[in-house]
Amino acid sequence: SCHQTRNANTSIPATGAHDYSDAVVKETALKKEATCTKQAEYYYSCAVCGAVEQNDSHTFFAGDTAPHSWSWITDTPATCGTAGVKHEECASCHQTRNANTPIPATGSHSWTWVTDTPATCNTAGVKHEECSSCHQTRNANTSIPATGAHSWIWVTDTPATCGNAGVKHEECTSCHIKRNENTSIPVTGEHTWNGGVVSTPATCTSDGVKVYTCNTCGRTYTEYTAKTAHSDSNGDGYCDACGAELSFGRCKYCGEIHTGFFGRIVGFFHNILWFFKNLFR
Repeated sequence: SCHQTRNANTSIPATGAHDYSDAVVKETALKKEATCTKQAEYYYSCAVCGAVEQNDSHTFFAGDTAPHSWSWITDTPATCGTAGVKHEECASCHQTRNANTPIPATGSHSWTWVTDTPATCNTAGVKHEECSSCHQTRNANTSIPATGAHSWIWVTDTPATCGNAGVKHEECTSCHIKRNENTSIPVTGEHTWNGGVVSTPATCTSDGVKVYTCNTCGRTYTEYTAKTAHSDSNGDGYCDACGAELSFGRCKYCGEIHTGFFGRIVGFFHNILWFFKNLFR
């Protein structure tokens, strides 16, 4: 009735439980900025103290969507003589507009030089300019100065052999002018030998002779082949070819076959020498 008071400033304990039911649009509650297709997303706030909940499964959307980020996309580039085509596209959502907008022809050719006939060491060449886009040409039959530089290579007139020097000269691959004619090519020194021809066959008493000939220069060299073995096909103890007595066989000391009376004496002493030689090894 009279509004008289008492127990001023008596404390009421905090409840300890937030009431996250307040959809308040404020910067501290912003979860995601607005895009061209979605509103901004916010967290709920406590209806009592204003604290933000920060719960990803409990949010709300508010405000306007953001504007599109338009940029021009070229569909067909314009050339010097042909118009191109372009459209606008949003960088975020890829929505398009202004499809088939023409791009004016540039009117500017991209000129490059094209060689029709290359220049050589003593002959001028020919070239023209051509647009790399529309292939229009200009400055036809423009001269390319002769290079003045020969392309020299060695040409063999006569090949060198094992015994004879050869001959060569230098020649330009473009104009075929020559220089350094009759230049000597040193002899190779490498003979090409044939398989050899037996001039004297080897026997049981003498070495054989085999002659090799160079197929190019005709030079020869000789090789000696070893004596053949004695043969005794009838078993009479004498060589069928030379008649040598073979009863002692080939000497172990000197490798020869000793025949006759004095030969047997030499063979006897050779056997003694062979015995002591092997005894003191």
